Amino acid sequence: MKINFFNSIRSQGFNNSIIFSVIVLFVCSFFARCITGSRPILCKYKSEYYSFFFASSIKNKGLLKQDLQLIANNNFHKLDYDFVIWPIFSNDPYELNLSHAWTKPFTIIEKDGLKKNLYFGSNDVGRDIFSGCIYGLQNGMILSLFAIFISLLFGFIPTVILSYLHSIDRKYSLISWIFIFLAALVFAYTLAFILEFKTISTPALIYCVCIILLLNFLAFRYRNKGRNLNFTFDRFILYFLILFQSIPLLIYFLVLSQIIIKPNIIMIGFMIGILYAPIIMKYTRYFTWNRSQENFIQSKIALGFSDSNILRTCIIPNVLKDLFPILAFGICNIVLLEASLRFLGLGMAIEEISLGAFLHQSRSFPQAWWLIIFPGLCIYFITYTFYRIGEILSQDLNLQSMNSIEN
Repeated sequence: MKINFFNSIRSQGFNNSIIFSVIVLFVCSFFARCITGSRPILCKYKSEYYSFFFASSIKNKGLLKQDLQLIANNNFHKLDYDFVIWPIFSNDPYELNLSHAWTKPFTIIEKDGLKKNLYFGSNDVGRDIFSGCIYGLQNGMILSLFAIFISLLFGFIPTVILSYLHSIDRKYSLISWIFIFLAALVFAYTLAFILEFKTISTPALIYCVCIILLLNFLAFRYRNKGRNLNFTFDRFILYFLILFQSIPLLIYFLVLSQIIIKPNIIMIGFMIGILYAPIIMKYTRYFTWNRSQENFIQSKIALGFSDSNILRTCIIPNVLKDLFPILAFGICNIVLLEASLRFLGLGMAIEEISLGAFLHQSRSFPQAWWLIIFPGLCIYFITYTFYRIGEILSQDLNLQSMNSIEN
């Protein structure tokens, strides 16, 4: 079954506003360095090409890095380039300017012979709020999408397989249970490592995730090899969800944020994804049971289709489609959760750009209304966009289910 996202939006009459909002978020998320910044997007300096589209610093030793330190005093605008493409705005969200702290919006300042317009004002250390909102949108989108991806890896994939196999009364082999146990050990070891050493490198985190996914794949691959054992793992998932949801999500994150010292955006996204995975598991379990009881699924089982074929062609695509509204609402919750934590002074390191961090800084100077209005509008823009997407997709799914019942 094909999932046409934009046709679903157009059918509800929100095509212009929603698509425009999604495009703005996409541009801010992937092209923030092209919108604003003090470094060139692409330049040619003394026959050497350099690009700062993805990197914020010069990694290789070249003439640009040497002359930037000796001649230009780390100011890219003072160099004479053979070819250069600058961002649309020259404001840098990481640049400190203590002499222009708490500057009101639409104030023109001059530094190093270059005039800049502080469209949204500045904060307590003179950082530009306009460029900070652009980069804050980027970090917020990256964090929320990465967290949703992690929650799908740990919440959706195992749950949809185990719930389907349990709904049709399939048993698992001893070899399969060994692989599941090893995957649980790797996951527990990763969490224990984070709690013990307060941090973990991004490559090591990726390796652990890949090992867990590989072990789960092997568990499904060898589910019928050897002696089969009957264990109601689906009921264990239900009990775990009841226990997990008895404590607010914010409490878990407050404890983890106090344990981990200076976490980066990947670490925060991983933590939120792990904590949000049980919510994905709850809805996945419900949707999988409903889909497994449909007549055409039972017909395929009776005709002898393999479990992997039914999961790949019917269960997983349809359950994922049912989850789309939940994922859209989840992005809203994750953005609000991260902003709330940064407002409380927790979460990522203080040098990281965040919309919630601007709200936190406004507490020390209540007269700086621009630190509340502009970042708050950005947070509202993200949450409202994905809330409307989730609402539209939910209405569309309800309409499809009503049509199928009538037919």
